[in-house]
Amino acid sequence: MEEQKSSNCTVNSTVKIVGIVVLGIILMTIATLIQQAFFLAQTEGTVQFTGQGRVEIKPDMAMLNLDIATFQAKTPEEALNQTTEKTNKLISALEKFGIAEKDRRVTIYSFNVKYKDSYSDDSYSDDSCSDDSYSTTKNNKDKNEQLEKMPKIIGYNGFRRITIKVRGINKDSTKIDNLIKLAVEQGVNNIGSVKFFASNIEKAKQEARKESLKDVKNKAMEASNELGIKLGKLSYISENIISAPGQGYNEGWSDSSSSVSLPNENNPISISQSQSFDPTIVVIETTGTYYTK
Repeated sequence: MEEQKSSNCTVNSTVKIVGIVVLGIILMTIATLIQQAFFLAQTEGTVQFTGQGRVEIKPDMAMLNLDIATFQAKTPEEALNQTTEKTNKLISALEKFGIAEKDRRVTIYSFNVKYKDSYSDDSYSDDSCSDDSYSTTKNNKDKNEQLEKMPKIIGYNGFRRITIKVRGINKDSTKIDNLIKLAVEQGVNNIGSVKFFASNIEKAKQEARKESLKDVKNKAMEASNELGIKLGKLSYISENIISAPGQGYNEGWSDSSSSVSLPNENNPISISQSQSFDPTIVVIETTGTYYTK
């Protein structure tokens, strides 16, 4: 009897283990089927349409550099005073022209010493001198030549760059020309490259986005009518900014000090070539995913 009971217990244990394994396999199979059904529900029964919006806007603002220099002042104080006087005179003129304080600032301030480029080196010859006197004279001459060859200060140069922003150029096409004329009259030595910007780039992006969404909707309706597709709700939308060059506009003034070229006393006035006055083109592409019925 005891052996039969032991055998029955073993059989029962085996049945339980097999049952647990079978149950686990069934649960795993059900989970896999549910996952597949969910994936199919997400990938099947959808259709995509891509639309594009394009907006052109004219630049309404410009940024340019006005350089002021003082050449070969006799003392550092004189170079500083002359440069400051020219700067204050220019700022006063800019205020009258309509350039607000927030739209101008000194972005570069420099000061350097001007040295003589070359020195005379007169030869010495005296056949009547004795050997000793000639040697002493020659040593003194060598010392004098060394002193003469040391750099000699002949003046002090001062330099300041004022970077300004000119607004409303889309309403007044002569504003930049008049400003350049004013700057030259006020003694500006160099006028840097003029860069044009569209300050209302965000508004243009909103308009391009609306056109892009409208294009998606029109394409979806056209496909529904022509192909007989019944569209459901919009399930997903994505956006890609293809072009928005006006985003380069910099409120931080960091571009104002790039590519510094100091004025030269031999060519005290120069005007760099300006950037072309081309429209800013904003292009936004939108993709919409619709459910199908």
